Amino acid sequence: VRTFSEQEHRLEYETHRAEEAISRAEYAETRLKDAFDQLMEAEEARSQAEIHSIKVEEDLHRHKEQLKRVEQEFANARTQIEQLQQAKSISEKEVEKAMAANFELQSQFRSYQAKEEGRGEGLKNGILRQFNENRQYVWEAGFSDGFEEGKEAGLKEGLRKGRKEGVREGIKQGRREERKNAIEAFDRFIREKCEGEDEEVCRAIASCHRL
Repeated sequence: VRTFSEQEHRLEYETHRAEEAISRAEYAETRLKDAFDQLMEAEEARSQAEIHSIKVEEDLHRHKEQLKRVEQEFANARTQIEQLQQAKSISEKEVEKAMAANFELQSQFRSYQAKEEGRGEGLKNGILRQFNENRQYVWEAGFSDGFEEGKEAGLKEGLRKGRKEGVREGIKQGRREERKNAIEAFDRFIREKCEGEDEEVCRAIASCHRL
């Protein structure tokens, strides 16, 4: 009986130990599962961290490249600005030189124009004065030449047609020749004075001729 009781007691003891072992195993398995889950979460977190790190590095690299491009564009823009400033400075100097040259040319032209106007006015006045002084002489010279030629022509015509008619025709012819010679002499005088002169002076002389 004692043996059976001991065996029963021992069986219970071993059963209890087995149950405790199973319980510990289940607890260990649970903890192992929890640890595995934590490990997986940690691995996932690490993987996400690596992905994020790679993305951050890529973003950083991209930002660095963008920064380099911006710096290069800024340097190019600054170079262009300097070149434009130099070109502007050169253009302003050229404009100043051109304005100075233009002012000098205008001054020279005004001086030349005033000189020519004064010369032309003086020459015109001199010619007019000389014409007025010599007008009577030119007319008398033309009249004398015309009269002599008319007289000679009239005498010849009178001898041919008769004294009375010849005298009358001679007088008419003499007057015509007188006027013709006077005009020709005056025209020669005008042409001589107009040689080498400008159109304005010649017009002034011609207007005096019409007077």
